[in-house]
Amino acid sequence: MVRRAGLESAHCGLLVREVDSGDVCLALNAERLFVPASTLKLLTTYASLLRFGPDHRFATTLWVSKEGTDSGTAQTVVLRGGGDPFLADKEWDNAVPSPFTSLISGLKARGITQIGGDVLVDASLFGDRMIPDDWSSGDRGKFYAAPISSISVGHNVIIADIRPGPSLGKSAAVRILPDLPSYIALRTNALTAPRRARSVTARLRLSGDTLDVSGAIGIARESARLAVAVQDPATYAGRWFAHSLALSGITVEGDVRATYEPMDYGDYEIVATHQSDPLSEIVKRILHESDNLGAECLARHVDLGQSSDFAESSPGEEPEAPLLQILRNRGFPGDPPAKITDGSGLSRTNLLAPVHLAWVLTHAAGEDEFDFPATFPRADDHAGFEKHPMSPEHGNRVAAKTGSFQNTRCLAGYYFNEQGDPAYAFAIMVNGLAGSSDPAIDFETLVIDEISRIASRGGR
Repeated sequence: MVRRAGLESAHCGLLVREVDSGDVCLALNAERLFVPASTLKLLTTYASLLRFGPDHRFATTLWVSKEGTDSGTAQTVVLRGGGDPFLADKEWDNAVPSPFTSLISGLKARGITQIGGDVLVDASLFGDRMIPDDWSSGDRGKFYAAPISSISVGHNVIIADIRPGPSLGKSAAVRILPDLPSYIALRTNALTAPRRARSVTARLRLSGDTLDVSGAIGIARESARLAVAVQDPATYAGRWFAHSLALSGITVEGDVRATYEPMDYGDYEIVATHQSDPLSEIVKRILHESDNLGAECLARHVDLGQSSDFAESSPGEEPEAPLLQILRNRGFPGDPPAKITDGSGLSRTNLLAPVHLAWVLTHAAGEDEFDFPATFPRADDHAGFEKHPMSPEHGNRVAAKTGSFQNTRCLAGYYFNEQGDPAYAFAIMVNGLAGSSDPAIDFETLVIDEISRIASRGGR
């Protein structure tokens, strides 16, 4: 299959197991380490479900200083992040996003119409290490590598909304969403081009206070939207929340401040709570959208949840990732030694073998408390598989997570039987691609065809 796919010069690994028995059906370099890309998210999501359970929710809370609330004025309001990765997500067009509306209703219920002091954002839960050390400098600032924070609104990105001008050569109409006064300045020289041209770019300056937009957008296009990661998610959240307060009739006399140090809440009282979606739904979204921010937030939660049980490493050894500890307690293979340096797979220094991924898939499928296979995208109704060359007859049988960046392509998931149960777990890993990922995708197709033949024979 490697030769037929034209992958003789690449590094290929493969493991297929029966889910129920664990029997090996196909194997190639199954214990060799590979860069897993986004298939690492399988470990992060499984470990988080084991640690917290499928119904767990992450709370964002609003607090006010006890002093002065009887007069309709709160001296300070605190927005306390609880690590919800999808707070006010995709609500850039809403001046007051729905989670903020529910939080602000707590202030209104107490008759508070004025904040006499500051809006304080407590982002201490995850601290101020917002970018994993091993992320490539080329990824930083990109929408898919947004900084990680325990208070994340709008996915920690702003949107450059770009529309053509009235005629060719005229300036394009550009605006920043959400529209927050005195937050980020706009500098643009984007122009209107013929037909459906699109060459616009948007970059945030190193200072973090100015967005530069350039290029051209075709006059036949309705718009183009570019997401750009902010540098300080907590301040971004505070600015957006303060603006929402003003639009809701609550004046703010002070400024917006962010803290990454734990606070003493003895002088504050809670007025409102916003709960995230259940963890099972968060996991499903992470796997369907390959959401890096969501995976990184779950990894931080797992780190915190395991801190009291963290096993000290021997002198000279690197400490083991807490999510690996959770999996290791369930029997996760220690040989070859996995290396995990982030939660999303964006780091190029992560190392997993097909045996690791197949172990997660087979063991997770047997959990009684949650249905891990149901969180995977199905090949027949997910955009990521729209152009995949696998036979259409496999579309409703395959549910899998892809992982790819330059020189790397991985696929790990399940092949279902006619009754809709996961029958086979597979992990396909290719590193060292010299250009297009098409040969690796062809390899995936050949493997899936072979799994289908194995299934038709009732096993090996």
